Amino acid sequence: MSTPSSPARTALQQAIYHHRRGRLKEAETFYRLVLRTHPGHPEAGRNLLGAMFLSGRYGDMEAAAAEMLAAAPDFGLAWKGLGLAQLMQGKDGLQAFRTAAAHLSDDAEPHYYLGLALYRAGQPEAAECLRRAIKLNPAFPGAHAYLGNILRDQGKLDAAVAHYRRALELRPDLAEAHSNLGSVLRDQGRMEEALAAYRRALDLRPDLAEAHNNLGRLLKDLGRFADAESSLRRALECRPDFVAAHHNLASVLRDQGRMEEARAAFERLATLAPDDAAMRMARASGCLPLLPRNQEEASAAPARFAAALNELAQWMRSAQSRPVDPSRLQLPFCLAYRAGNHVSLLSRFGDLLAQPGAAGPARAQGRGKIRLAIASSRFLHHPVWEIHLKGLLQQLDRTRFELVLYHLDHAEDEETALARSLADIWRDARTVCGVNGWLEAFAADRPDAVFYPELGVEPLAYSLACRRLAPVQTAGWGHPLTSGLPTIDLYFSGLLLEPAHAEAHYRERLVRLPGTGCCTAPLARAPQAVPALQAQLRGRRGARFLVAQMPFKIDPAADELLADIAAAVGDCVFMLPTHPQFPWATGRLVGRMSRALARRGLGPERHLQVIPWLSQEKFLGLLDLCDICLDCPAFSGYSTARLAIQRGIPVVTLEGPQLRQRLAAGLLQHIGIEDTIAASREEYVAIASMLARECGDAVARNRRRERLRLAASLADNDVRVVRAFEQSLAEALAASAPPALPSRSPRSSA
Repeated sequence: MSTPSSPARTALQQAIYHHRRGRLKEAETFYRLVLRTHPGHPEAGRNLLGAMFLSGRYGDMEAAAAEMLAAAPDFGLAWKGLGLAQLMQGKDGLQAFRTAAAHLSDDAEPHYYLGLALYRAGQPEAAECLRRAIKLNPAFPGAHAYLGNILRDQGKLDAAVAHYRRALELRPDLAEAHSNLGSVLRDQGRMEEALAAYRRALDLRPDLAEAHNNLGRLLKDLGRFADAESSLRRALECRPDFVAAHHNLASVLRDQGRMEEARAAFERLATLAPDDAAMRMARASGCLPLLPRNQEEASAAPARFAAALNELAQWMRSAQSRPVDPSRLQLPFCLAYRAGNHVSLLSRFGDLLAQPGAAGPARAQGRGKIRLAIASSRFLHHPVWEIHLKGLLQQLDRTRFELVLYHLDHAEDEETALARSLADIWRDARTVCGVNGWLEAFAADRPDAVFYPELGVEPLAYSLACRRLAPVQTAGWGHPLTSGLPTIDLYFSGLLLEPAHAEAHYRERLVRLPGTGCCTAPLARAPQAVPALQAQLRGRRGARFLVAQMPFKIDPAADELLADIAAAVGDCVFMLPTHPQFPWATGRLVGRMSRALARRGLGPERHLQVIPWLSQEKFLGLLDLCDICLDCPAFSGYSTARLAIQRGIPVVTLEGPQLRQRLAAGLLQHIGIEDTIAASREEYVAIASMLARECGDAVARNRRRERLRLAASLADNDVRVVRAFEQSLAEALAASAPPALPSRSPRSSA
């Protein structure tokens, strides 16, 4: 570029004079005058385009940059301005930024903008461009912030946190970076730090809808539903068309039992995002009530869900919908609480999400052992761990099996450390993020078989199971219902848990393992006294019945059953634990039961006792204060029954036609205690009444308790289950292998 002449220097001085005083129109006139005589003049070009950018005139900015490039095709600043103008108008700007980066190879900005454009276009080379910008200018906050976004998407959470923190060191006022940092901290399970990051973002930008939504979602996860609702409504005040916030608000309303408001929220969402598959699936699942108000609502739920599935399937056939983000997937979990065989409904739901593809990955060659992956969110103190996983992992034949454990959650305790010590390969949500991160883990580890012990509970596990990620894929009764997925080959249950012809309840091939299908280790936790409850119960007369189930599991039909028992027994009390996250549900359940008692002319205050939710140790102490444990007929409680018999408390259970109604009965059969298993509602009431009368006979009561305590150990260490599990996997894997090519027979001589 030639040295500006005196008139050009004068014009530039005039332009800067007007620019500094905010007279942009006059400044632009002089900048154009400089560029007309000196195309590619850096200061005139930069200032002209900058003035248009600051005033939001992106169309004029694009035209001005194009005019400069017509006169000076190698003018890198004009290429950068052209790309930025295009980006701000919703265009990709990629070609302009690529050319700018080539001409301005030592300038961090064009590399940053190219990385930003590539990130928005979903191109993998975005990270490299942002790293190049940081190398050229280590103190570039925007480059650090966007690289943090990319690293989070890749599941590299620690690296993402480092870049967000560096961006905020350089620019503490970047509200979006605070909000995004909060989301990574949430993914890592660092909830208090995440809360602080979201709140800092909102201190800086009270109108930042994304931060309000993120905060609301975190508060929902923490069970603080009223606070979550407030944050989500604030997000919608800031951005009324914010689809994710509408979706989260509908879920929060549902979690508070406000079903009509939740349905209305989903309907509003349908008008905002008619092509959103996750929203439509959530609306279908959302028609299932968490806790029905009466028997009519409970009985109608499966038919309502079927109608919603019909509508959803019709829409999906006509729409080009993308795979559903698992963070927004709402599973029809509550269908398990409604009576009936739901294999047809769950199979239809599974077909809408499944991505079976081809035959799936072939088994890796050259391995001496079967590589088994177990994907679960429950590698910690939880019934799924204690009943389905701990004994299995400890007893698995490691001469035959390699063990890959995928802990899909970020929560950990001492049992997590034990699980990690048993794994040949361990991965968890602290280092692997999102469904894409887990898909990469599967691809890297190439398991021969995968076992999902509680499939149907967590969206992430279900999203993985929708794909064919191993030659053999299996599920277990940690969620005692078919997965409904065409991608799951085997369903592991127990011989004592399934009725005849139970194959009709599963889409998968049913495998009846010995006993109850689980190899449990003996319980090691000691009971803790609960003196406050002891004092509370001291004034209660008659038998103490414990109904130790979550409110959602108790069907309205059970209300009448308890009222029948109260009418038959007389003095007695039913103890109902308050759910810690859903106290409204306990209140609704107490209201239902109160009405059932009142219909018998019985006073609810005489028979109902609400108690706090307790730790396992205190629950064991509570059992020592009880006389009888009443199993839930609609959804039996294996873990509760197991704890009860350990303390010698008799369990009354009604053996129903489905697996989920037979868990306690199977456990009692396994230990040879079958006299408290009922075959009908009338027999259930009769057994409960007999046990209540027995409470008056100390000798008979203590004899029964001692018999139960001695028999309880028979349920543990059933290694037959593990051997049968291993054999079933080996046989399924052999059957999944492609047939070997026949060897060529030698030709016979003539």
